[in-house]
Amino acid sequence: MYGAFLTGMSVCYGGYALSGEDLPELKRQFREALAEDPDLNFLAEFRKGRGASVNRHFSHFVMSAFLCEMALEQGGFEAARRLLYSGPDGERFFSNLERVLGIDEASFHRAIAQRIAAG
Repeated sequence: MYGAFLTGMSVCYGGYALSGEDLPELKRQFREALAEDPDLNFLAEFRKGRGASVNRHFSHFVMSAFLCEMALEQGGFEAARRLLYSGPDGERFFSNLERVLGIDEASFHRAIAQRIAAG
């Protein structure tokens, strides 16, 4: 299992454990971060792992929660499970993401920006 996505699933279902903030609030915070820094690249931030954060939240966990939410909406739990089983270090994450949600590395930033814009 890919740890970042496992944590993202937890955030998707129960909010960010350290702060108790739910997905709508996390999306608002990410919208604000993007508004403050229009050059913010969500793919680059995701790849930084624990080296990137928005409002004290590790970005890759929260973005994984957004992707989990998308997977659940588009393909149910099975789609989310496929993303979860992307290897312990996420070595198959982007290939699975493209298969499951049609999101490749080139469209990752746009997909996250659209997800947070939708509220």
